Amino acid sequence: MTIHTCPACLRSIQSKDSGKLICSVCDGHWHGVCAAPQPADLQPTTIQSWACQKCVASKKAEASAPADIESARFKAIMDQFAVLNNTLTAKIDTLSALVESQNETIKECVNDIACLRSDNEKLKIKISTIENRISAVSQPEELQYEILERVKRQKNVIAIGLTETSNDDFEAKRLINHIIADADKSVVSTYRLGKQTTNGKPRLLRITFDSNEHALMILKNAKSMPKNDFLGVYLKSDNTPAQSKYLADLKKDLQFRTQNGEKNLTIKYRNNVPRIVPLPTSKRTRDEESSPRSSTKRKQSKQDELLNGERREPTE
Repeated sequence: MTIHTCPACLRSIQSKDSGKLICSVCDGHWHGVCAAPQPADLQPTTIQSWACQKCVASKKAEASAPADIESARFKAIMDQFAVLNNTLTAKIDTLSALVESQNETIKECVNDIACLRSDNEKLKIKISTIENRISAVSQPEELQYEILERVKRQKNVIAIGLTETSNDDFEAKRLINHIIADADKSVVSTYRLGKQTTNGKPRLLRITFDSNEHALMILKNAKSMPKNDFLGVYLKSDNTPAQSKYLADLKKDLQFRTQNGEKNLTIKYRNNVPRIVPLPTSKRTRDEESSPRSSTKRKQSKQDELLNGERREPTE
């Protein structure tokens, strides 16, 4: 027969002791008066499910342990999320800075491409101009013909807007005499250029003089032509097709450069050749204006303009 000892009083418990309590958890035997906690009642089910104080405390500890573990796990997970969030935020900031830098680089590249396109267009125009020059002198025969044609045309003056009549010679001489008295004696011939139009617009009238000096004098004094008698009439020099094409290409180049930001540019004649040059940035001093050398240069410049049709040309 097994003898049990009460953990509270350390005395033996008789097997026949009806007041003893047996822990349903650890199977420990207790005197009824020594047991703690005391059962709520003496019902058989209560007595059978009774547990000693040690086992009750152990159950409470076990019950609270999972909650503490879950809380610790949750805290650890949140800490990991915080570290991950900080890492991702740092990477996002780095990527944002990189994207911003790339955007600036792209903007610079776009600006560079625009500049390159502009420079490319300028080069195309210059190459076209050079090709035209080369093609104009590629054949000695063509060059010789061009020179002779220019020399021959120096005696001509082109009248624009002069009304067509049955006697163009009379109208041309009347126009010339209004510019320089008795200059009609130097007129050799007149000729209408192109086919006759049906819209009433007068064709160009070529007036040929006996010398290029007379033609130059008429162009030089064209401003003295009376406005009332010859309204809408203009005079210009007789350029060859090559001269006209070169001047047209030069005007396109000037327009393109002006549209792309270049300012203070104009076309001036140097040695009878039109060129794009910058406008003077400051006025000349009185000494420069009154010097003989300056006066000679101005006269030569005016002659160059007259020979190449820069004066009194209408805007088309």
